[in-house]
Amino acid sequence: MSRNIWIVLLVLVGVVVLYECSGEEGVSGPAPDVTLTDIRGRTIALKDLRGKVVVVNFWSTRCPPCRKEIPSFKKLHQACAKDGLVIIGVAVGPAKELPPFVEKHAVPYAIVTRDAMRTVGAFGVRGRFGIPLTFVIDRSGQLREKLVGYRSYDALVEVLEPLLAEQPAPQPPPAEG
Repeated sequence: MSRNIWIVLLVLVGVVVLYECSGEEGVSGPAPDVTLTDIRGRTIALKDLRGKVVVVNFWSTRCPPCRKEIPSFKKLHQACAKDGLVIIGVAVGPAKELPPFVEKHAVPYAIVTRDAMRTVGAFGVRGRFGIPLTFVIDRSGQLREKLVGYRSYDALVEVLEPLLAEQPAPQPPPAEG
């Protein structure tokens, strides 16, 4: 009898560990209202990207899975920017490594490095976190996905395609002054 209890407990612990390590956690609610500056000095306010699907990817030049994802993000940028996809890479780590890395790898989307930890905190991440870490924001500015770990191009398309197919929410007319 006690052996069966141990087996059941081990199975339950295994299920919990697999769930916790699965790499995906549900998210919901509005995207944080953050303004970022990319390495070229351009300002990017997430609130100004309403009507677009936004991917915010936390990564590092020193992270092999992060570097492995870059070709997928480049391909997505090329294929889907016209459909309203915006990709923002938030680099965690030494800023001095970024310009040569971005140039060498011809990264076409915005790369941000300043205030990376403040930015990840704005997304509700506390303490230590794994990278790559990717958040997906829908056209209405709502967080829809949190992806922990490497994702292939096909896996990213599977997440993004339905959101890109959604019609942008109508924006209220500007207030007359």
